[in-house]
Amino acid sequence: MPANFSDSFGIRLRRAYLALHRRANAELRRQFDVTADQFVVLSLLRERDGVSQQQLAGRCYSDPSTMGALVRLMEERGWVWREPDPSDGRARTVRLTSAGRELQSRLWEAAATSFHRDLWSVLDSGAEQRTVYDALDRVVAAMEGGPEGSAK
Repeated sequence: MPANFSDSFGIRLRRAYLALHRRANAELRRQFDVTADQFVVLSLLRERDGVSQQQLAGRCYSDPSTMGALVRLMEERGWVWREPDPSDGRARTVRLTSAGRELQSRLWEAAATSFHRDLWSVLDSGAEQRTVYDALDRVVAAMEGGPEGSAK
């Protein structure tokens, strides 16, 4: 354990995440009037479309009320549409519109040539990237496996 909290793993992880989030927000807002959170939702729906808002919130590591507000805004902008879930009438299924799919493709291209490129340039190789992914997965497993994390 470091002597100062500011030198701890947790604050370094937070600092790295916030730096990435701020950079993504700034670039995506400037170029497309889209937030980093909207980019995440569009990209996750591109991978797996037609999921419930609850599932989408889980995949985004977000709370359901935040996800509901975000999806409503994205629906107003014409990027997604919601319909009643066939297996649960109270739930809503979220799908990309053709405009949302096209926007996500443009966003993905822009990210690849800016903040994603800069993010991955700090790692020397595919093996180093795999090491970082594995370490981050172990952090999540350790934090979600504790007494408070098991409730999620």
